[in-house]
Amino acid sequence: MSGSPEWRFDPYTGRLVLLSPEREAKPEVVTDHDCPFCANRESHTEPEVLAYRPSGMAPNSNGWLVRVFPNKYAALRPPLGQAEVFVDCPHHETVFHRLEQSQIAKVLLAWRDRLAWYRKQGRYPFVQIFKNQGAGAGASVPHCHSQLIASQRIPDAITRELQHFQKMHTSLGQCPTCHEMQSVEAATRRIWESEHFSALCPVAPRQAYETWLLPKRCAPNFETTSET
Repeated sequence: MSGSPEWRFDPYTGRLVLLSPEREAKPEVVTDHDCPFCANRESHTEPEVLAYRPSGMAPNSNGWLVRVFPNKYAALRPPLGQAEVFVDCPHHETVFHRLEQSQIAKVLLAWRDRLAWYRKQGRYPFVQIFKNQGAGAGASVPHCHSQLIASQRIPDAITRELQHFQKMHTSLGQCPTCHEMQSVEAATRRIWESEHFSALCPVAPRQAYETWLLPKRCAPNFETTSET
């Protein structure tokens, strides 16, 4: 199969399916010695759209802390959508939680800044950040990285979830997430909390170890999160 990404309608199930034939060209899992995401190998990726590096340094040069660029093997391309890669650190680390806390904070800021950019553009109604860690999760490059996908179509599952959320809001008379955070029962599922955030197990997890990280104040848009 070859060709550009396209949405196809399955007449038997009613589902829309995204086909991305060009992703077949993705390389097999690379080794540490030829990693295209490491510092000093910037020419092996697409030109960056965002990077955190000391002021005065040229774009697409070494010295960055977090770097973002279009995915060379994108699941979606304009006009259907866009796909980007976030390289979470310049050194060759393969496990996200081993990064320094300050470095993880920079990755979260990069997520926030790109989401804010897409919201400002107003071109795509659905934008999602996700992370595949390791070959078992589908990552072809072991170096710590995250991804963004933007689409002109909102997935049906998301639409249904939003509709149910709105019904719950009407029924409860308040934000369902805030209601969950305030419930006595939720305290038994709380894993960790800080001044501004709480991590807890959802009441009906879809998979093992599913964890929600929620703000303690009602804040529906991650891209408006402040650095403090």
